[in-house]
Amino acid sequence: MQISSTERPDVVVEIEIIFCDSAEILENSSGTGRAHLVRVGKPVCKHEDLIAWQLCSHLRRLVLRYTRTGPASDDFDYRRQLRKAARSACYNTSEGFYRYRHGEFRHLLNIARGSLGEALDQIDEGADNDYFTREQHSEMRRMCLRALKANSALRKSWGDSEAPGI
Repeated sequence: MQISSTERPDVVVEIEIIFCDSAEILENSSGTGRAHLVRVGKPVCKHEDLIAWQLCSHLRRLVLRYTRTGPASDDFDYRRQLRKAARSACYNTSEGFYRYRHGEFRHLLNIARGSLGEALDQIDEGADNDYFTREQHSEMRRMCLRALKANSALRKSWGDSEAPGI
């Protein structure tokens, strides 16, 4: 799976996701751009440790920032729906993590994925209605797609063989 850094969206690294009780992302010292999630004795003990949640959270911040002012802020229904979808992806990912039952976690990750899909559609609608600049639209769309990919990878790592698509 390829994913770009949240701090540097122009940098793409290839990662292998292995969900385990203790994990951390390590860069490959060979400079190949590969990173791996490996056991290193540091437990993943809060939802903020999940890459899927981090990307959803970054999307949520972008949505809140870009709908605070400008044309999107004037369309109250649109703004409310887009914000709700972005928030829902974060909330369901974190809720599933704390339930810590495979079936429940996968179920809530599926709901989060649906919210991300809804947000993606709304981001495109906002661009069609000239609510965002090209750069804003591109940044939100790219972050949403990255969050979808991370969500799918996390669902697969929990044994969901039916995690299709992105």
